[in-house]
Amino acid sequence: MRSLVTAMSNALPVIANMSVISLIFLLIMALIGMRGLKNYYPISIEEDGGRWRFDDYPHSLSTAYTIFSGEFIEPLYTCFDGAGDALIGKPMCLITILFIFLLGNLMVS
Repeated sequence: MRSLVTAMSNALPVIANMSVISLIFLLIMALIGMRGLKNYYPISIEEDGGRWRFDDYPHSLSTAYTIFSGEFIEPLYTCFDGAGDALIGKPMCLITILFIFLLGNLMVS
């Protein structure tokens, strides 16, 4: 029992460091998404029911956390719907959201 408690207490600084790095990564990815994808969402967002968007910082943070958690399909489709026929819109959505998803999973593993 003593060795288990010792091992857990030795792991706490590593867990704290990883939590801080994950939080910084999440904040940076929310800013990147907000900067790059802000214009690719439907105008009537309330009618479309789109919670996952990069319009403002609180929604951007929750969307980045959702993508970071592994559910990137709904934010991706919402971004695709808002991009419409824009030439750069859909590839920009795909690249940014998959970038957040892949880097988030690489940080966790």
